[in-house]
Amino acid sequence: MTIVPAEEYLADHDDVFHAEFPAEYVAWRDGEGVPVYEELFVEDLYGLETGDWDRTGERGAIVNFHGSQGLNDIQLQELTPGGRTDRQHHFYEELVYVAEGTGATVIGDEDETTFEWSEGALFYIPRATPFRHVNLDPDDRALLLASTPLPLQLFLNKSEEFVFDPGLNYWAEMEAADFYAADGTIY
Repeated sequence: MTIVPAEEYLADHDDVFHAEFPAEYVAWRDGEGVPVYEELFVEDLYGLETGDWDRTGERGAIVNFHGSQGLNDIQLQELTPGGRTDRQHHFYEELVYVAEGTGATVIGDEDETTFEWSEGALFYIPRATPFRHVNLDPDDRALLLASTPLPLQLFLNKSEEFVFDPGLNYWAEMEAADFYAADGTIY
């Protein structure tokens, strides 16, 4: 097995790793005003620059890995000390990894369910489910990585308005009290 530097590998495989993301996604991504990283890998996640993200009310960046075009993205969410995101409600699900910090996620329109998380936690936000993240540490940031199928959703639905304000609330249909409980029902 031969290991080559990423730059050399990309130069030899440019046609595969530089396929385009859907135009609908690129327009959204470029309009968000946060740093965008198009990479084969991220060497230092903790050192990535973030920017003010109006949509979330906190800071963030977008990571697009070569080879994943059209399917998913990584949304890096940086919560300032004691900060919290604005309420989010979109038509795509998120698989969230806590890279740094402690906090809580509040699920539902009426704050029906809250669960706490810390570094190393992994959790799922169902699609069309209202939520917000809260950094419980008044002194240090929290860093969350959310893997989402947003590129595919924007391509299929062709409507930013629908994707980011779906008019649906799947959470209201679930048994909220049991969904994030250790002894809850598996759906």
